Amino acid sequence: MQAYNEDFIKLELDIFSQWLVSDFINESLSAEQNVMWQTSSERLIKAMLEQPTVTVHRDYHSRNIMNSNGQWAIIDYQDAVRGPLCYDVVSLLRDCYFKLPQKELTSLLDFAYQEFTAQNLLSNTSFDEFKYWFDLTGLQRHLKAAGIFCRLYLRDGKTGYLDNILPTLDYIVEVAVNYPELKALSEWTKNTIVPKVTEKLAKERS
Repeated sequence: MQAYNEDFIKLELDIFSQWLVSDFINESLSAEQNVMWQTSSERLIKAMLEQPTVTVHRDYHSRNIMNSNGQWAIIDYQDAVRGPLCYDVVSLLRDCYFKLPQKELTSLLDFAYQEFTAQNLLSNTSFDEFKYWFDLTGLQRHLKAAGIFCRLYLRDGKTGYLDNILPTLDYIVEVAVNYPELKALSEWTKNTIVPKVTEKLAKERS
């Protein structure tokens, strides 16, 4: 099983910078923005690599959990890797297709922490550190996902994912602002990326 290593994570982050920033909204990074992007990427990579490693589905969200005749099944697991503990948790709890109420998300995240602790997957890890891993892993996933939605449209002609771009970017704005080292990523996404994506979407739908 492939390892979710530094090169793999960087490759996924490049999906955002290439397919959304460069190709979808035709935006070029300034020197200052490029430094911000590289610094933010390094923070996300570090947070993902310092977590315990488990089998990761990589696409564990509501659309891949099916119920047939009362039996639950998980589909689309062919891209599973060995990777960070929080990846599948944040994929489900901060689903690109469905937003949980904050109270429910907090309760389920606490449940996940207790379960992982009981299974000895967390060693001397506080809830705050676990939450930090959860948030930054989610940022990496949502950056990748927003880029993939653009790629599906531009390369494959699939329009069905356009509606998911802005909600996914909203997660990035809302989460990154809580961390001083990622506040610039939040502000750039909110003030530059979201308005240009909104404008682009309006043109594509007109």
